[in-house]
Amino acid sequence: MTRFNNDVTTPAERRHAIHDLFRAHEQKLLQPLLEYLETRNDVRLLGPADAKTRAPTVAVAIKGDPEDIANRLANHKVMCWSGNFYAYRLCEALGVDPDLGALRLSFVHYTQKEEVDQLMTCT
Repeated sequence: MTRFNNDVTTPAERRHAIHDLFRAHEQKLLQPLLEYLETRNDVRLLGPADAKTRAPTVAVAIKGDPEDIANRLANHKVMCWSGNFYAYRLCEALGVDPDLGALRLSFVHYTQKEEVDQLMTCT
């Protein structure tokens, strides 16, 4: 586990160090998923395929109904969401049916590698 060093003394420095630890963890977990999604011909990654240049939220356009995929993933204990997420015009601009929307996966500092592995093996 990575920790920040004792030179971090002010609250602002601690806040930045913690943010950097969270971000590094999210990127480490996110990059393999992005690479995996790029190999699939039944999904289209929306946004950059580089974890360093994106937020830890992944949206994919699905061939079929994203809500159906979200429900099937829930059966494997993978939590995700589907829909247009109030971005109707953006969906249209990206060539995604806004009435169906996309599948969205979110990463946070407590997301574990095993959860990402589970997602990639159950799809």
